[in-house]
Amino acid sequence: MSTPRTYKQIVLNERPVGNFEPSTFRTEVLPFNLKPGRGEVLVKSTWLPLIPAMRGYVRDARSYLPPVKIGEVMRAEVGSVGVIACQLGKRAGAKVYGMAGSPDKCDWLVKELGIDGVLNYKSKTFRDDLKKIGYIDVFFDNVGGEILDMVLTRLAQNARIALCGAISQYNSAKPRGLQNYQNLISQRAKIQGFIVFDYANRYPEAIKELSAGLVDGSIKRKFHIVEGGIEQAPKALPLLFNGGNTGKLVVKIAEEPKSKL
Repeated sequence: MSTPRTYKQIVLNERPVGNFEPSTFRTEVLPFNLKPGRGEVLVKSTWLPLIPAMRGYVRDARSYLPPVKIGEVMRAEVGSVGVIACQLGKRAGAKVYGMAGSPDKCDWLVKELGIDGVLNYKSKTFRDDLKKIGYIDVFFDNVGGEILDMVLTRLAQNARIALCGAISQYNSAKPRGLQNYQNLISQRAKIQGFIVFDYANRYPEAIKELSAGLVDGSIKRKFHIVEGGIEQAPKALPLLFNGGNTGKLVVKIAEEPKSKL
């Protein structure tokens, strides 16, 4: 593999107040002078995953990771959490209902993933549809806002809520507060923040479970690929917040190297 003369990096240019703006990030082209030291290795990235949590990384506030500073390179993680949560629930024998914002996404979750049902949160009958499934024992939340508040009215006794994200509120200058939290008291329910880094000691267990699901076909994946290089990443990010992606959002930043083996 030939060594390039330059490389590109995406840095935080300014902190957005609401939605990501064209001026939020900037692309820098730098001379390729990256030389691994002793015990290090230089790798070529071919894919860049994009996740909603990136909105939190650029907020200057206390969180589970330090905020990205102005001029620093943006960091990335692997996402598509809700789809995996649904499939792991089915593997564990639970009755699983999902939520999505379009008929196509709802159909895919039922027909391809095999979960028990999907509620379209953009449907006029969403509230009634939520009531029809009965009371909820476990709710894995990535949305927050109005939907979480609605779910609080449908909790079973001793229900548990894993609060993993709040994508509906990330771009809001004044996030919506919860109105129905008193149901946590009456139903003796629990709501707790969920950060995957807290379970690092169980990563081997998770890898084993996910690997088994991929092999036997009970865990499926779907990708929404954006091509055009790393500079397309800032343009693709808004897809996560307007429902424009139809799978795990990834940017193709380079061609995969051909193996010499």
